[in-house]
Amino acid sequence: MKRTHKSSYLYLLFNLVWIIPLVFVIGCKDKEVAPQNVAPSEFTVSVVPSDTSAILNWTTATDADGDKVKYGVVLNGAEVKASLEGITYTLEALEKETSYTGKVVAADGKGGFTESEFSFTTVEQVNNPPGDFTVFSTVAGNGATISWTASTDPDGDDVKYDVELGGESIKTNHTTLSHAITDLEFSKTYSGKVIAKDAKGASTEKTFSFVTGDKVNSAPGDFSVSTSVNGNGATITWTASNDPDGDAVKYDVELGGSSVKTDLTGLTHTLTSLDYNTNYSGKVIAKDGNGGTKEKSYTFTTGAAPNNPPGAFVVKFDWFDGNLVGFSWTSAIDPDGDAVTYSTALDGTTIESGLTSNESSINNLLYSTNYTITVTASDGKGGTSSDSFTFTTLAAPPELPVTHLSYLLTEGDLFQSKDDYEFGLEFEPTKDGKITALGARLCFGNYKVTLWDVDTKSIITSTNVNITATDCETLTMVNIAPVNVMEGKKYMVTTNGNNWYRYESAAGGNILPATKGNIKFNRYGWVLTLSATTTFPTTFHLDYFAGIIEFEFVPDH
Repeated sequence: MKRTHKSSYLYLLFNLVWIIPLVFVIGCKDKEVAPQNVAPSEFTVSVVPSDTSAILNWTTATDADGDKVKYGVVLNGAEVKASLEGITYTLEALEKETSYTGKVVAADGKGGFTESEFSFTTVEQVNNPPGDFTVFSTVAGNGATISWTASTDPDGDDVKYDVELGGESIKTNHTTLSHAITDLEFSKTYSGKVIAKDAKGASTEKTFSFVTGDKVNSAPGDFSVSTSVNGNGATITWTASNDPDGDAVKYDVELGGSSVKTDLTGLTHTLTSLDYNTNYSGKVIAKDGNGGTKEKSYTFTTGAAPNNPPGAFVVKFDWFDGNLVGFSWTSAIDPDGDAVTYSTALDGTTIESGLTSNESSINNLLYSTNYTITVTASDGKGGTSSDSFTFTTLAAPPELPVTHLSYLLTEGDLFQSKDDYEFGLEFEPTKDGKITALGARLCFGNYKVTLWDVDTKSIITSTNVNITATDCETLTMVNIAPVNVMEGKKYMVTTNGNNWYRYESAAGGNILPATKGNIKFNRYGWVLTLSATTTFPTTFHLDYFAGIIEFEFVPDH
């Protein structure tokens, strides 16, 4: 719509600079009559909107009096630009998908002006596809691992990946950068593609191809052999050997270096008419018919002539010392007067043999574990008797790994900062276990000690550790509900504060990574928080750490 006016707010705005000279002229020529002023001609406005801006273009408004025309822009009732001499203007910092109205005002500087209205709606932001990336393939036998670099989305959208092989989808919505393909055909060419996609339907794809390896004959799988002696004979028994290529497996049996049976399909063979009281050795050979073999050895001693075994005796537990157990037994009396020796076994595995004393011990046991110890009395002629007892070892003592890490390092003076930091150590257990307490050795104050999952940067648990003035420089621990931690997974223990001791090597250089007990320390990290806010560290070091921020670790075994 176009409108022509003689007076208005815009009239004053655009023509004020013209009125004062005009009044002066009229005052000097009061006998002359001023000519009637003609407003600028009508003109049209066009709009080219985007998501957050719009370009205004308009045709030129001509003035019949030859006056110079200038333009002003009004948007949603508010003036945004005045005194424009050109015929274009860009509106910026608009809201997406929003309707706007406005007008362009052409003024001649002498009170005449013409308006041309416009309206438009900004558009939705255009979605861009994920960025380019590179795909690699690594072949191993009849399998391959497809890996790729990360695709970065220019709009900041999350990117997921689909994997296709031979035109068929084999993995969708993958968030990592590799995928293993197994059980393919040997010596065959395969092709496929990796598709990077955002949640708005845009995608970028990269192709790959590879050739699987040639088939290699694999030997039959592992198996075990056991023997059962009966007088001057023995039965050899073995578990099945599974061939990874699916070949049929047959077995040969050797005794003392000589073949006694070939091409067996069963899992047992009996040896007869052997010498009494004689040591024998041999082996069972599994073969696949294509040259692949796997052999297992065996030994046994044939029995003596019928003999009375040693008499009954009693084994008993005596003492514990950490993971060391001591035990003893009464004497076994042989009715034939034969000399008796003893052997010990732990859960069926022989530990000692040929003992003449009545006591023994076994070391390096696992903590909190059930065991059975068996003592066997032998008369040297095949006669045996045995007794057993079952027990449970003590729980493992807790570890204080950060304290142990600090022992051989140089400790600096207590440092006091004007700012607050979240700081601590990243670590990973070398075996499964539990964290049962959190603590610190710092100057007095109330500290929030936090256990983190490094992969997700999320808090697992935290507790407040109150260190009084009298406890300064003393390690203070607070028990927590036990937290299960896994071997090889990364965790971090931190606190928020403004004082600490600095630990580093007197000789200089890196002190991390380092392993103490069952804990491997990877790196030290910190972040400036400006307030007592629990925040995951962002800056990391290997040549020192601040603390002590401690945790109590108890291995499962």
